[in-house]
Amino acid sequence: MSLERERIVETSAGSVLVRRISWAGWKIVKSQVLRFLESRLAELIKNASLPGAESPSQLGWSILPMLARMVAEESDQWAGELLKACGVPEGMLADLDAIDMVNLREAAVAVSEF
Repeated sequence: MSLERERIVETSAGSVLVRRISWAGWKIVKSQVLRFLESRLAELIKNASLPGAESPSQLGWSILPMLARMVAEESDQWAGELLKACGVPEGMLADLDAIDMVNLREAAVAVSEF
């Protein structure tokens, strides 16, 4: 178990302090993820072709690749929310390089013990 509660990450925009995720921040990120999954799953199931003989498992396997693609596309938004919940200033996020975002996300996951 890590006792690390914060970490400084060197970025192209300078040093950034990443803290353990706050409870309020966790609730925001979690609710966004759950709302997204609920709406996308409902949409995918509604729009899936349902031949009479298709079993629930066949339906699941037919929509899983589309859901995975949607999650991958949305995960960038969730990463920004996670970083804001870990104390990274929102205004800084737009100016960072992709590798900076990856390093900050890794630090947030590490100090938050995910």
